[in-house]
Amino acid sequence: MNTLSQVNPDKETEGVSFGSVVITETQKLFISISLGNVKVGDDAYFAVSPAAPLYKAMAGKKAGETFPFRDKHIKLIDVF
Repeated sequence: MNTLSQVNPDKETEGVSFGSVVITETQKLFISISLGNVKVGDDAYFAVSPAAPLYKAMAGKKAGETFPFRDKHIKLIDVF
């Protein structure tokens, strides 16, 4: 809970960072703590820790950019 309390929903972000919601072509992610799937209304988000390899591959990337992960190139649709 201490880590989650550090998420600032009012913070403007230009790239993927702690507290970001990331929409890719295949999934929706919340960069926070490692919780796995989290349901918000009808949407499912995968909560990812900044220590995870997936986060490290996309850190700092912006909407429209791609990044390599596990032999795939993943496109970021939106970051907020």
